[in-house]
Amino acid sequence: MTIKQILAESLLAKARQAGISSRNLFNMGDMDGAGSSSFYAMLHSARAALELSGLSVRVESEEDVYTLIKVFSEYLVEVQALPLDMAERLRRAEKIRTVADYSGDSLSSNEASMLVEDADRFVSSVNDLFIDNRG
Repeated sequence: MTIKQILAESLLAKARQAGISSRNLFNMGDMDGAGSSSFYAMLHSARAALELSGLSVRVESEEDVYTLIKVFSEYLVEVQALPLDMAERLRRAEKIRTVADYSGDSLSSNEASMLVEDADRFVSSVNDLFIDNRG
């Protein structure tokens, strides 16, 4: 296993844990926490997909988050032909998470539920496309 594969596996493990946390937080009634954890599940998965595609994007600031989303959308979706809805889910999650984290507004249960489901699908899709099919 290469260093990139080890890093990607580690990122996907973080993504799966964030997904579990998001569902638990949702079930406990913490909609903002569920939304934030859902976003990070998708972010870690997107970073793993980029690593396995030969692109490394360090994430150390909010600006780096925007860069990662842009690279994921432009390279993996447009060049590698990943489903367009993956980029849309990631952008939507980032937007909703930012509003909840910084504006003082809270997520509705519908918004949080959508993000939890989106994160589950996103993480599963990255796993299916990059891990299970790596042969």
